[in-house]
Amino acid sequence: MATATIIHFAVADLLNQSGFPLAESNELTEAATIMLGLGMPRNQLHFVKRSSHYWDITAWDAIPRPFLDPPTHAYVNALAAWIRNESNPAWIDELHTEIVRPTKKCLKFLNKNNDSFFTRDSLDASIVDRTQSEWLQLADDKPASNQIAALQFFAGTMSFPADHQELLLTKLRSNNSTIAIHAVGAAESIENPEPQIVDELRFLTDNPDDMTRSKSMVALAKNGQLDDNCYSNALKMLQSKTKHVVYAGLLGLLKKESINETELKIVNRVFTNYLSACDYEFVNLFATAYLRWVPDAKTYLTELLSDDPQFLVMALEAVESVQQELQHD
Repeated sequence: MATATIIHFAVADLLNQSGFPLAESNELTEAATIMLGLGMPRNQLHFVKRSSHYWDITAWDAIPRPFLDPPTHAYVNALAAWIRNESNPAWIDELHTEIVRPTKKCLKFLNKNNDSFFTRDSLDASIVDRTQSEWLQLADDKPASNQIAALQFFAGTMSFPADHQELLLTKLRSNNSTIAIHAVGAAESIENPEPQIVDELRFLTDNPDDMTRSKSMVALAKNGQLDDNCYSNALKMLQSKTKHVVYAGLLGLLKKESINETELKIVNRVFTNYLSACDYEFVNLFATAYLRWVPDAKTYLTELLSDDPQFLVMALEAVESVQQELQHD
C-alpha cells in the first residue's frame, strides 16, 4: 500500500507538471500509472467492488471515481500489455486474482480486433486535437472505440451538430449498448433535438439494459421531454434494486407536478427501504420529492413514520437540509 501510494502521487505530480487534463482524477492517475509500467504494486491491492454512488460511466470529468473499478482496472492492464506488443505476458498471472481472467479476456480482444481509440501511433501524436468534421467521421467509423470516443467528445465538449442528427439516430439504434449509451450523452447536448431523436430516447427508457434506460431517462428529464410512458417507466425503475436505476427513476418522476395515491405508496415503500439502509444520499433525494408532491412534507412524514421514531428523525432532518439548500439557491 505504501509503495503504491508513493508511485501514485509521483505520477499525479508528473501529470500536473505536464498540464494533463483532469490530472486531479485519481481514476485517471491510476490508469496512467499502469500504462507507464509502474502499476504492479497497485495491481496487488483489492478495493470495494461497487461504489455507493450513482456513477455515470460516460462522464469521468463530472463524477470522477476514487479509483479504478475491477473491469476498468483489468482493461487498462490489458491495454498496457497490448501497446507494448506483449501477446501473453507472464506478469498478468501476478495480478490480483480478481482481475487476472478479465485482463486476459480484454487482451485477447485487443490482439484479435485492434479496436482501441488509443493506439500505438497515439504515443507520437495527439489523439484529441481534431476538427469537428474529423470527429464526425470517427463517429461513423467502423471500430466501436472510435465511435465511442467521438460521441464522448460531443457529449463533453460541444453540442452535437444539428445538421448531423440522422447520424446520431443510427448510433442511438446501435446493437452495441456502449455505443448507444454514449449516443444518449451526445443527444443530451443538443439544445433542440429533432422529434425522431426525442422519440428514440423515449423508446430507450424501455430498454432492458439498466445503464441505457437510466441514462436515457436522465437525458429526457434534464431537457423536460418525458411523456406518460416515460413516467410509467420511471415508476418501475424506482422499484429496482440497482441504485443508479432508482436514481434515474426518481429524477424522472420529479418532473411530474403531482403524483397519485398509488404512485405515492410506491415512493413511500422505497423511501422506507433507504431509511432502513441509512442511505443519506437517497434519503435527501426523496426528501426533495416529498417537498414537491405533498403540501406539508414534515406533517406527512410524521404521520407516515409515526411507528419508527428513528426513521422519522432522519426524514425530518433531510427535509430541513433540503429546505435550507433551496432557500440558499
